[in-house]
Amino acid sequence: MPKISVKKFVKQKILYNFGKNSDYDTMLELMKVLIIEDDFISRKYMYDLLSYSGYDCYTAQNAADGLDVYTKVKPSAVVCNLIMHGISGLEFLRLIKQKYPEANVILTTSQSSEKLVIQALKLGAKGYVKKPIQDTEILPILEKIEKNKIEKTSSVNDYGCVTNGNITLKFNTEYGAPSLIVDRLMREVNNIFDDDDQNDIAIGLSELVTNAIEHGNLNISYEEKQEVTLTDKLDELYFKRLSDSKLASRKVTINYEFSPKSCSWIISDEGNGFDWTAVPDPTLEENIIKLSGRGIYITKRFFDSLEYLGKGNVVKVVKNRKKN
Repeated sequence: MPKISVKKFVKQKILYNFGKNSDYDTMLELMKVLIIEDDFISRKYMYDLLSYSGYDCYTAQNAADGLDVYTKVKPSAVVCNLIMHGISGLEFLRLIKQKYPEANVILTTSQSSEKLVIQALKLGAKGYVKKPIQDTEILPILEKIEKNKIEKTSSVNDYGCVTNGNITLKFNTEYGAPSLIVDRLMREVNNIFDDDDQNDIAIGLSELVTNAIEHGNLNISYEEKQEVTLTDKLDELYFKRLSDSKLASRKVTINYEFSPKSCSWIISDEGNGFDWTAVPDPTLEENIIKLSGRGIYITKRFFDSLEYLGKGNVVKVVKNRKKN
């Protein structure tokens, strides 16, 4: 099976806009993205990737310049390096959110900056992408920002609301499934949580659903993912596993339950599970270069509780609702 190119994302984006937005002029207007990166090679790579993917890109080599460009351009999204000389990405996020609360900022991070990532997400970052950047990780986040922008301009307020419910959803194991699954799940919480909580839930669920697909159903180990990520061959590994009909036939089942007090998600895959009690703490010095455990460590910060069940192929997370 051939590797899915970035062009497919462009085609999907254009078709989505055509179907959702009746304003032809708006449909043709490219989404503006500001890239703030102090490393020239990384900045050029991101510019080429996103421009090729159908975005109108602007660049800045430091956070101070980025603030000026943002004021002039008013981009829909900012992709900013978390650790930079001078004003850091974290400080940029704090400053831009003070002046423009609606700003959508995505952080690019090194593998050893979990604590900074958590601080950034608490300040309102829309997501984070680990270096080296993969198109399959950055593009879905930008797609989500664009979809939200379109939906806000064409949304219709619902009259009344459902206060209790239980829904069970089943999804196929396929390329690009995590972002599609999370988009489906987030449609159920639009009228339940505010924007900040929705952002936390989306990031947390994305991590857990990705784990269920990759480590669970496709049986990709943390070591294998780390190796192919560094060599930019994650797509090849995906398609190799999907060529196995047994693995490709596996499902992800999600039970979503909501009440006036809280919402919970139980995510189950059909993999072999893992010893979740042995997951290393990624903040310890001896584990700093290990990939295993980083997603779980960060995801715990977005929910009021997270627990693995049985042999480790079932995880339950709970998010309490704020009192009105």
